[in-house]
Amino acid sequence: MGLTVPGHRSAAPPADSLHIALPVLQAARRARRPQGQMASWRATALVVVHVLILAHVVHWLINGRTMAPVVLSNAMHTLELGQVNPAAVLFAIVLGSTLLFGRFFCGWACHMAALQDLCAWALGRLGMRPAPFRSRLLPWIPVGLAGWMFLWPTADRLLVKPLLARWWPESTVAAPTAPFPGWRGAWSTDDLWAGLPGVAVAIPFLLVCGFATVWFLGARGFCNYGCPYGGLLRPIERLSPLRLTVDSARCDGCGRCTAACGSNVPVLDELRRYGQVVSAHCVRTLDCVEACPNDALTLRFTTPAVRHRRGIGFDRHRADPPLVAELGLLALFALVFWSTRGLYGVIPMLFAVGLGVCALPAAWTTWRMVRADDVRRFGFQLRRRGRMTPSGRVFLGLVALGGLVIVQSASVRMHAWSADRHDSRVTVSRETVFTAPETVPPEAKHHAARALHHYRRASAATDGGLGLARTPAHDLRAAWLHLVLGEPRRAETMFRRALDRLGPRDAVCADIGLAILLAGDPDGAEAYLAAVREAHPAFVRTLGALCEVLRRRGRADAAEQLLVAHLQRRPDDAEVRSALAWHRAMYGGR
Repeated sequence: MGLTVPGHRSAAPPADSLHIALPVLQAARRARRPQGQMASWRATALVVVHVLILAHVVHWLINGRTMAPVVLSNAMHTLELGQVNPAAVLFAIVLGSTLLFGRFFCGWACHMAALQDLCAWALGRLGMRPAPFRSRLLPWIPVGLAGWMFLWPTADRLLVKPLLARWWPESTVAAPTAPFPGWRGAWSTDDLWAGLPGVAVAIPFLLVCGFATVWFLGARGFCNYGCPYGGLLRPIERLSPLRLTVDSARCDGCGRCTAACGSNVPVLDELRRYGQVVSAHCVRTLDCVEACPNDALTLRFTTPAVRHRRGIGFDRHRADPPLVAELGLLALFALVFWSTRGLYGVIPMLFAVGLGVCALPAAWTTWRMVRADDVRRFGFQLRRRGRMTPSGRVFLGLVALGGLVIVQSASVRMHAWSADRHDSRVTVSRETVFTAPETVPPEAKHHAARALHHYRRASAATDGGLGLARTPAHDLRAAWLHLVLGEPRRAETMFRRALDRLGPRDAVCADIGLAILLAGDPDGAEAYLAAVREAHPAFVRTLGALCEVLRRRGRADAAEQLLVAHLQRRPDDAEVRSALAWHRAMYGGR
């Protein structure tokens, strides 16, 4: 008996032998170009990208001011705040190039792509081969995130809030957002790291969004299931006329193109069904073109993939979980993302997305371990013949620990959400709190007390809360609420605790001085504010608080002298100039 793959010529085997021809091995001898050349070119391009990033940082360190961060998330500020910045220009270029040429940016210029490729290479060197996690619905997660980041702020301001204000005016949800300030340039900055996480968050972020997503979801797992920028590029990519096509006369069906794809695209299957690669996950690395031993694949202009009825997700027959299970996994992602995003004021959005998508294959594997007799995943045999293996016990222990952390994080976020609801109802003005605290309405004090209770529960366990750490923003709000309740000493403690994490802040230092004054210690307030002013001469609000303390002590002339001295050093400070005019109108002077 002889089994020969069509398209491969071989001598007739003996009648009693089993002959299997492997065209992949035979075709490899006919390869016309050195393998790995395309990967080297792509690695060079990604190295150049990181060299440019390093040069940007060095320029800022030397000059103290440089071009604004070219971080795609900053493009949100253009539509939401009217800030036209370098990130918005880059994103516009990426969208336009994707419309014409496909997702070359994702494969050749994205720093997250470089991280994913590096982690996949490192795992391969360790003998850990990532298994792809295929789904129909979960690839829509990035699309939803993209809409939430780039479309929701505008829709909320122009449509949602006006409708809520008309139909449900008494709700705090219907409170109008700030009006659109108009377009303005934001091309440079003196704080390049503003809004970016520190080292303590960056390292876990790289581990989760790099190694963990690749190992749990397959090569470019974060790109397929978590990247919100890819969520905008995928629908646009399907309109691109530049496609990977096949010459059927040359293709012998060896499958090397599918094996070479780093985005888990079933290249051979799509070429056979559509004559081109139509998957929105294709990022044009061209590894499949290089891997073809017969030069059957070509990148050329043809009919866009949108004409084919093919979604953003993977094919139904290639998905791992059934549809009902995927709905449950979507709910799990929403829970993990909501529970971790912004937790303790340190976890950025993409980090929360990485945690959320990594939880999905772990949850699905746990469910399979309950239902199936044999389960192998992540390179380990977790269950064999109905019995749990040692690796399976370790895996379930880690899943249980992760589940406890998610539940704990969700509890912290729930208390923080409840605190925000009560806090939003405390509408007392600063003038009332600092000049006539006895006139604060009882209703405001009630909501302040309830908000403080929930902020305390959302704080660290050392403060009687459920959290693992403190949240500086919560400490600042709690300090203000203590002032509303007439507790200036406790407010001072909370303000100082927030400064320990945030560093010197002008507005916070000013409020500390006024809290000390409300506590009946004008000498201490003056000494504290004067010390802050000496250390930070540019702190304008601290100057205003110090002048207020001096005026209450009957030393209006000394307050005027401070304002005049500041303007002599900074004559263009409009805020202090206005404060000086108000002071002279109220207290006289030159």
